[in-house]
Amino acid sequence: MPLPSRGSRHNEVIEPMQVDIAPEVDQQAAEDNFIIEAATIDLDVFASNYMGLTKLSRLMFVAKHCPALEIDALRMALILNYVKHTFVPRPHYAG
Repeated sequence: MPLPSRGSRHNEVIEPMQVDIAPEVDQQAAEDNFIIEAATIDLDVFASNYMGLTKLSRLMFVAKHCPALEIDALRMALILNYVKHTFVPRPHYAG
């Protein structure tokens, strides 16, 4: 119940809405823990929809969440040597 007003509207205390209250369950942790046992996607077609870091990120996501495609997704990322062929070394980054 909101506190009663004591004068001007600027001094009113407003009670937070239920949607403003932080959930007790860590939503991010819950989303990271799912596993897909039976994959129905063609990994080559799926990966061809992406490029750059997004492609690498999607392949790693599939490898993490789908044991049936894990080896193929990791192999695709490694065989293509994706990072090496996509990103040109910059001289100012050389250490």
